[in-house]
Amino acid sequence: MIAPTRTGRHPQVAGSGRSRPGRVRARWMARAWLAVLVAVSAAGACARVVQLAGGPATDLALIDPDSSTVTFAIDNRNWTDVVVWLAHDGVKSRLGTIRSANVQTFQVPTAWTGRSRALQLVAHSIGAPDDFTSETFSVQLGQTVTWMLQVELSRSSLSIR
Repeated sequence: MIAPTRTGRHPQVAGSGRSRPGRVRARWMARAWLAVLVAVSAAGACARVVQLAGGPATDLALIDPDSSTVTFAIDNRNWTDVVVWLAHDGVKSRLGTIRSANVQTFQVPTAWTGRSRALQLVAHSIGAPDDFTSETFSVQLGQTVTWMLQVELSRSSLSIR
């Protein structure tokens, strides 16, 4: 048996083979790795990368708005925030989240309009169990699609100018 020191503590825990400073160092190393893991995860969560149809992953903010784009204006008159996607050629591309009682505009590259040019907008009211899908429509370069989302999503209206 190891005799206690003047402070009343044992210099080594029986059976562990490690002194207290060694255990403290191991605990700090574990905490440091945990902090690095949390920081890397948080940084990855902040990145916003979208997949273009038939193209490489691109940040929507990096797309030149003066190139061939179509404008989508989403007028959310719903009481909750709504996430909106553009459905084309069997692919759903996320446009973004529109806060309640707000209007948000998105410049979308024509590559997202797909080969068939048959598009639909999909809205998911956050907290609701179902999605709402607009009627099928097509757009041309330079046109603006306005989608007014009502409190009851099935009463929403779509216009193209």
